[in-house]
Amino acid sequence: MSSVSKIVIVAGTLFLILITYSLAIKLRNRMVSPASFLLSESILILITLNIAVWLEEPFAWNQIISWIFLIISLILAILGFTSLSIKGKPQK
Repeated sequence: MSSVSKIVIVAGTLFLILITYSLAIKLRNRMVSPASFLLSESILILITLNIAVWLEEPFAWNQIISWIFLIISLILAILGFTSLSIKGKPQK
């Protein structure tokens, strides 16, 4: 692991701790789940360790297919989150 990867992981971890702490203060009556912090930390480490391999040949046929699936997944996730926030509110 290179020194840049170590710096990114440490800086990202501090950023995630700051976000988790601020959310815990903001949402006093609800418990902020430690699982969300662990999930975010795992994703950060996964991306940091694999980014060099992912960008080695960005225009290979398998990478292009992978990018297409990633973009489709992001679009579906954004549409799902927005519809949940708009239509998922409980009625009074």
